[in-house]
Amino acid sequence: MCWFRPVGLALLPALSGCFSGPAMVGSFAADGVSYAASGKTVADHIVSGATMRDCSLLRATLSGPVCVRLSSGGSPFEDRRRRDYLVVLGSFVERQNAERLAAEYARYGSSVVPVPLDGLDVYRVIVGPLSMMEAQAIGRPPSPR
Repeated sequence: MCWFRPVGLALLPALSGCFSGPAMVGSFAADGVSYAASGKTVADHIVSGATMRDCSLLRATLSGPVCVRLSSGGSPFEDRRRRDYLVVLGSFVERQNAERLAAEYARYGSSVVPVPLDGLDVYRVIVGPLSMMEAQAIGRPPSPR
């Protein structure tokens, strides 16, 4: 049994490759959770925190700079859990037209709201509350709640 110890120690560096798969899966999982929560990978957060700028390696692949100046908030991290915006997608005289548009944006929490205007009901399609990034992704100017 004494011969196992030197042979085992000699094989130890080769065995480290066996554990790189789970470590890589863990790294991808951490990046996925980080990206879902903030729109940035773990490495992006590290670089942003170190430089106090808004950094994203994905932005470089889209022909933009990796790091940009911070907005007036002064923090390189956006909290996507903050949902402060409502977006009005349109106003319709016929309710079924409003409901059709609301169905297209159902994943954003759309609703049809009747609004009295000059003696008749106008039906507004509103989505939200949304984060700033979600409101910008819709492509319409956001209105603060």
